Amino acid sequence: MAQTHTHPFAEQEAIPDSQTCICEKCQYIFDRWYLRPRKDGYESWEEEKPHHSLSGLVESAKSCTSCRLFTSGFGNGSSLQDVIARKGEDALGWPRIVLFGDPADHQYLYINYEDQGAWGGDFTCVNVISSSGSDERRSIPLIAHTTNNDVTWDRARDWIRWCTGLGDQTSTAFCHRRHSACQTSIMEERLPRRLIHIPDDNENVCLCLTENIDVSGARLQYAALTHCWGTKPMPILTTRENLDEMLRRIPFESLTKTFQDAIKITRQLGFQYLWIDTLCILQGDVDDWMSEAAAMGSIYASCSLNIVASASPEGSIGCFFDRDPELHRGFKVLAFTEEESNQRTILNCMPNNLPLYGSFTAARAWCFQETFLAPRSLFFHRDQLYWQCRIFAANETFPQGLVHEDPPLRSKTYRLRSREEFPSTHEWFKLVNMYSSGKLTQWKDKLIAMSGVARLLSKDSGQSYLAGLWKSDLTSQLLWCVASPCPRQYPQSTPSWSWACVDGPIMYPKHMGPWRPCFRILDACTALATDDDFGAVNGGTLRLQCNPLVPVALIAHEVLYEIIVNGISLQGIVYPDALPLESTGVLAFQGWEGLTAKPGEYRSNFGLLLKPTGTVDTFRRVASYFVHSMQDVTCVFGDQDDLISEGPVKLSSLLPFNQLDEQKVITII
Repeated sequence: MAQTHTHPFAEQEAIPDSQTCICEKCQYIFDRWYLRPRKDGYESWEEEKPHHSLSGLVESAKSCTSCRLFTSGFGNGSSLQDVIARKGEDALGWPRIVLFGDPADHQYLYINYEDQGAWGGDFTCVNVISSSGSDERRSIPLIAHTTNNDVTWDRARDWIRWCTGLGDQTSTAFCHRRHSACQTSIMEERLPRRLIHIPDDNENVCLCLTENIDVSGARLQYAALTHCWGTKPMPILTTRENLDEMLRRIPFESLTKTFQDAIKITRQLGFQYLWIDTLCILQGDVDDWMSEAAAMGSIYASCSLNIVASASPEGSIGCFFDRDPELHRGFKVLAFTEEESNQRTILNCMPNNLPLYGSFTAARAWCFQETFLAPRSLFFHRDQLYWQCRIFAANETFPQGLVHEDPPLRSKTYRLRSREEFPSTHEWFKLVNMYSSGKLTQWKDKLIAMSGVARLLSKDSGQSYLAGLWKSDLTSQLLWCVASPCPRQYPQSTPSWSWACVDGPIMYPKHMGPWRPCFRILDACTALATDDDFGAVNGGTLRLQCNPLVPVALIAHEVLYEIIVNGISLQGIVYPDALPLESTGVLAFQGWEGLTAKPGEYRSNFGLLLKPTGTVDTFRRVASYFVHSMQDVTCVFGDQDDLISEGPVKLSSLLPFNQLDEQKVITII
């Protein structure tokens, strides 16, 4: 592998390295790594080459780095004895290692039971990525027994120096130039009103007003904290009543362990100021909260470092953890990637527990925009420290980088953060999906906690924003679905046509293919709750010209619904916006019709299910649906003019409408 640049860490590597020890059965897989590509992205190695029995796998883990990583999940709620007792040693057949994923993207190795074809959920899934082009070593650095140690601090300082170009110039001019995107402001800088001042001792920690900080014309350097509040009451908050006292001194001993650790981290990494929402925003003061919440995106986008307490569900847990250095570390391995070549490629193998996706903070909606907008984040995870900036991702095992071109921790939508272009609908809903997968304590924060991201994307484009959707592409953005609907639906102050009115992960359908809308938007507007164009709303209306609505009946089958029209069952899927979904009095709105290149191929139809509000021609959205049978689509909705060049499909007379001149105007609120 060609080495184009000298990595700044190569000269300062002072930590003992550890060679990877792979058993014969695991090495067999990597020696035949070239067998993995298939069109569907799946691959299993030859069945006559099984791995170990369950007990053999654990025995091999004593010496094999790969087997040890697979079994590292034992001890976190399960053990070998638990698995055998629950599933049986012999009944499962031989476990084998299976590859999942796109060879051009992320790939995962996991344990599969041959006679069941089931994921071995008790075992750790291993993420396999190509090694950085600047890191050709087979060995990996040893890590300490705790994440709070001098070696870990040195690693974190190295990442900061490399990304910022500050301090020791061992980072070289190349690194500074490569990370120019990390040093470019992507939003209008707006300092928080207050920061925590952190001197050399804990006795004098206090709040300070940023307007009183003199930086002599330089940019104010401060850290910010991303954390989970948890369910326990905070022992100390800043309020209007105790503000003067907090400006004099914050009692360190009264802070949660997470806050105490964040102060230690800030001091260790050379910063004097820290922003924590609980302490820097006046709690219970609506005006102060609304002002600072609207600026939350800028606060994180302008910070020098975002400290992420990713393994702490609440304040008493903290940021530092003891760990088994060998158990969760990962390994490097040589693999043959081409059958006819003698050249091997270095692969980085690590547990598939990256903190951006599987941590406590990842499950909190507010944390999404905090880590998305921050120029660089340091994740204090239970097993390791992870680094993410706009260019580079790393951890203690792979400090030179998890992958060269597309780090798993880095959002694939970086160019949105760098404002190179406005996102497509699919790209926008990738962000919405990540955000909506998190939980909110207060429903009223649904749009506010995403407002920083929306403000960033709108800044140079001038696009109008309507309760989580972009007006310029509103026709297609109404296609959103709820992946896992929840019993709770947000109050009717948020319009039902916005994904912000429901609770649960939002997805955008990928199975539409080429399509066209069967309606026309006449008007769309929202009533803002404040003067923030990207914040909360107090209702909104959507006026559409569309085909007449079709009465449908829904029959529930466990988690699925059957769509019945005039006694005919349609082949399709219903995605409820919230549970339970009322099955009577529902009307189908034909929204989008799929187009096919050849006549006679199936044509899909996607639409919304609406409920009358009691006002004439006014409805609320309750679900979305997808019908995938061409016959069903034409029977229910008719053929919309000459979409197929050879002529329209013969229409069924089941329904009394199919002509464009019979369209009507409805309002969805």
